[in-house]
Amino acid sequence: MSRTGAQAASAVFLDSATGQILALANRPAADANRYGQADAEAKINRAVVHEYEPGSTFKVVSMAAVLEQGKVRPEDRFDCENGMLITGRRRIRDSSPHGILSALDIMVKSSNIGMVKIARRLGSENLVINR
Repeated sequence: MSRTGAQAASAVFLDSATGQILALANRPAADANRYGQADAEAKINRAVVHEYEPGSTFKVVSMAAVLEQGKVRPEDRFDCENGMLITGRRRIRDSSPHGILSALDIMVKSSNIGMVKIARRLGSENLVINR
């Protein structure tokens, strides 16, 4: 928070095999010994209460998989279709239009279209998470 100037932060550490929560932290946080005196912002358990779009958080998993398998390099470039891609009967959009982006920039700009094109290099058999 101090490095980025963020007003709040959450961290959740999971066991990747079981999904069990190993640790969870929020800032700002209320002092348990003075909970009644804490302001409302400090009492919010952001990691549990606030929702996050799973697609945005899963981009990291997809990117890690393609990089690990050597199917994409950070400098590889992809056409992000200026913000709209129709694949089958689905319409995929980006929050703002992008043209050609590197794989690295796809992560930086969180392009849904770019990530779909990157994930296709894995093949559907490698997108299934199963143990």
